[in-house]
Amino acid sequence: MRFILFSILILFPIAVSAVSADLSIGADDIRFSKEILISGDKVRLYSRVYNIGVEDVSGFVTFFQSTTVLGNSQVISVLSGGSPEEVYIDFTVPSGAFNIRAEIQGTDPTDINLQNNTAITGMFEPVHDQDLDGVTDQKDNCVSLANADQKDADADGLGDLCDDDDDNDGLSDEVEAELGLKSKQKDTDTDGVVDKKDAFPNDADQSNLSETFSKIVNQVVEDLKKAEETTVVEEEELQFSVEPLTFSPHTVFGYSHDSWNTFTFSLVGPIDESSQYEWTFGDGTKSNKINVTHTYKKSGAYSVTLTKTGESGLSEKELTTVLVPFFTLQNIFVDVLIGLLVLLLATGVFTFWKLNKK
Repeated sequence: MRFILFSILILFPIAVSAVSADLSIGADDIRFSKEILISGDKVRLYSRVYNIGVEDVSGFVTFFQSTTVLGNSQVISVLSGGSPEEVYIDFTVPSGAFNIRAEIQGTDPTDINLQNNTAITGMFEPVHDQDLDGVTDQKDNCVSLANADQKDADADGLGDLCDDDDDNDGLSDEVEAELGLKSKQKDTDTDGVVDKKDAFPNDADQSNLSETFSKIVNQVVEDLKKAEETTVVEEEELQFSVEPLTFSPHTVFGYSHDSWNTFTFSLVGPIDESSQYEWTFGDGTKSNKINVTHTYKKSGAYSVTLTKTGESGLSEKELTTVLVPFFTLQNIFVDVLIGLLVLLLATGVFTFWKLNKK
């Protein structure tokens, strides 16, 4: 009798397992629709569920990122001895490292083996592509604007799409467009003189003022310099000089006056790598460079604004005003005007002399 009871106790679990419900899921059964996970990208998250019992089982699968439920629970119905069930949800890749947990729940009939009902993946480290152009931020030459082609005409490491001077000739693309110059070619007329220094950038036969006119202008300049030495006005009040570094009102950025119409702007203090910076120069042009040199095409007072935008989307602004003087010997228009006046005066004197000679 004891032998019979012992046999029943031994065989009973086998009999139960032979007719039991048992679904299974593993970490290897979880996968994504893309091999490379890019932060902010929308992908599909899949999981496969097996029925290793002898009964057909229904239930649902729930996905988690840490303790956060992802999407809706997915209904499953898995046949005993049949193919595994595939389920999926749509998933937005986070910015930091993460893992995925998938759980089988609500089985009918009740799953007798809960040890294989939960699967947890290892940690995933997404790559960053802020502008979602397929080029990761680490390799992207224009992080904030989509430019999959990565074109960089002047090879300065800044993509053409976010570079305000594509040929690095000292003239902004906007100014070159207004002057009818090629924004990706330093020397538009290919005469060997870069556009910024070429008095006739669209004429290959000319690059400087005529020799006679140049002599007149140079003579006028020399006369002005001699006149300065005889006056009580300080030298810096009569001619333009490069100023040392000047700071904005709250010392957020500084700038130097490099020449008559050219300034160099730069941040003061440490740079926040997680923030975006944008300069507006008051003449309709902008730049996303941290340190930038900008050339104005005409004289005037310009409001320069630096906008800093953090990861949260909040922005901070710093504003100052820079002055491009008109009356300076570095302004070619002033030089030309003086030269014309001298030329007219010389012509009048010569004409008067000829008439009186007769």
